[in-house]
Amino acid sequence: MKILTITSVFPNSLEPHLGIFVKQRMFSLAKFCELKVVAPIYWHKFLKRNFKVSYLEIQDGIEVYHPKFFYIPKFLKSLDGFFFALSIIGTLLKIRKRFNFDIIDSHFAYPEGYGAVLIAKILNIPVSVTLRGTIERLGVHPIIRRQIKWALNNANIIIAVSNSLKDRATELGITSDKITVIRNGIDPKKFYLLDKIDARKRLGLPLDKKILLSIGGLVKRKGFHHVIDILPEVIKKVPNLLYIIIGGPSIEGDISNFLKEKIKKLNLKNYVKLVGPKPHAELVYWYNAADLFCLFSSKEGCPNVVLESLACGTPVVSSNVGGIPEIIVNDSLGYIVNYNTKYLKNVILKALNKSWDRKFIEKYGKKYTWELVAQQQLLLFKNALAQS
Repeated sequence: MKILTITSVFPNSLEPHLGIFVKQRMFSLAKFCELKVVAPIYWHKFLKRNFKVSYLEIQDGIEVYHPKFFYIPKFLKSLDGFFFALSIIGTLLKIRKRFNFDIIDSHFAYPEGYGAVLIAKILNIPVSVTLRGTIERLGVHPIIRRQIKWALNNANIIIAVSNSLKDRATELGITSDKITVIRNGIDPKKFYLLDKIDARKRLGLPLDKKILLSIGGLVKRKGFHHVIDILPEVIKKVPNLLYIIIGGPSIEGDISNFLKEKIKKLNLKNYVKLVGPKPHAELVYWYNAADLFCLFSSKEGCPNVVLESLACGTPVVSSNVGGIPEIIVNDSLGYIVNYNTKYLKNVILKALNKSWDRKFIEKYGKKYTWELVAQQQLLLFKNALAQS
């Protein structure tokens, strides 16, 4: 089987952390089939003097194409799906001359899903759309909502990374039976339990601190500022606390200056560290060095950071949004808290003072592997091809 994956959220030479979860999912699938990737890059990035990404990159032996994605910033967002298709169709036609792909696999409902379905109709081949967290944010726009509904109704396969996203799609009028839930996964060779002291020594972290860890793009949706807000009260009970935030700017924005000002205002310089983005292969040490992982997002799909933390035996405190309650299914793995900071403080304190069975957490976290995800996805693709 030959698969062409389409997504604008994918790593490149200058943005190695972008969409790593999509890369992991698709490159696991590539072990069982032939795969190429078209990952367009927003055209305005190329206006920066030092932004030079090759049109074609070879990543782990797989061809990844980077055409420019034209769109109009802030305006006419309902045309993004059309512009997306227009921006990549030339690349797809060139690829198809020597790689006659059987199916188009798109990630995110809009603009990728809409654009992919348009192109699939022109080429008369099956198309898959994987739903991720952006469907909730974009689905409130009336015109885009109708475009997403059209794309999903005309897709051969719909994959949701959580039951909550499946529910969002059915609210649009999509038949529930058409949607298959396949969660994200982890690579057990990259995320596993280590000795906490050894992990801290490797990273140069203090051995006498209670470490609270968060990882993600520095955007408001991730809720880092809410965690910082309740730290003065937490520190009264846990004076040796250190809160570490790993991450940098993302396509959603950058609130790093806002976080720095808040840290300064609350006099938390000695308690909060913004350490920037870290290589994905290094995260296993950060998870293992932490006593507790926290993700207090306002919206999520199936966040990989939660799965990775569990696979490293580190308990999780997270907001009750998206597919997170489908992962943290009991109090032996962590705590789910409603999206309200007055509850967050007490739950973090409770979690920091609890004795956790990290081996049990690791065993549970390793159930969700990328290989299992790939096999489930491949079966869907084979069925779609047989029906077409």
